[in-house]
Amino acid sequence: HLLRFTKDGKEGYQYLKNRGISDNAIDEFQLGFAPNVKDFTAEFLKKKGFNQALLVKAGLLSLQNDNSVTDRFRGRIIFPIRNHIGKTIAFGGRTITGGEPKYLNSSESELFQKGKILYNFDLAKKHIRKENEVILFEGYMDVISAYQAGINNVIATLGTALTEYQAQLLNRYVDTVVICYDGDNAGLEATYKAANLLRKVGCQVKIANLQDDLDPDSF
Repeated sequence: HLLRFTKDGKEGYQYLKNRGISDNAIDEFQLGFAPNVKDFTAEFLKKKGFNQALLVKAGLLSLQNDNSVTDRFRGRIIFPIRNHIGKTIAFGGRTITGGEPKYLNSSESELFQKGKILYNFDLAKKHIRKENEVILFEGYMDVISAYQAGINNVIATLGTALTEYQAQLLNRYVDTVVICYDGDNAGLEATYKAANLLRKVGCQVKIANLQDDLDPDSF
């Protein structure tokens, strides 16, 4: 709501429009925005009756040295991270104000271990089964761009290298994994490691070759 319909979200909405993301995709992936205001989220959730200590524990707010709290994700586009049954268990945020790091996830918790979750797996599951093939990306935007282009059997890791747990999960669903990482050296290195891991657990592996060192989103 904030992203699409309020002046507080205008900056975030404009960023997504500039990246070519449609309203339909914004709705489908429930994309949001955390304004670059220190206590915006804290105040909003307090009014909704949430306990501040719980919000700090859940990694939505950060506790400062002077015991004040700030929004962990302020100034970021928000990507809800859902588990395999579609429940939101964490958030990823991409800065649009040039802050570091570029991408930030919720902190790990009992609910959320990023080495066990694949982004968009809940929506992609039925398409993966149907195609008997899955396309593995490195980033949220890659998944969303592919989805907009009508390719639905797409998932991504959450800013970390593929883990054995994730590889085994994929092997339970499909025979073939197409790895589509960035075309630069770091992307090639990550591709090589992921391919070895997937083959080890029994998957067939294909590599998508993107020309001119493009990343999947730009492609």
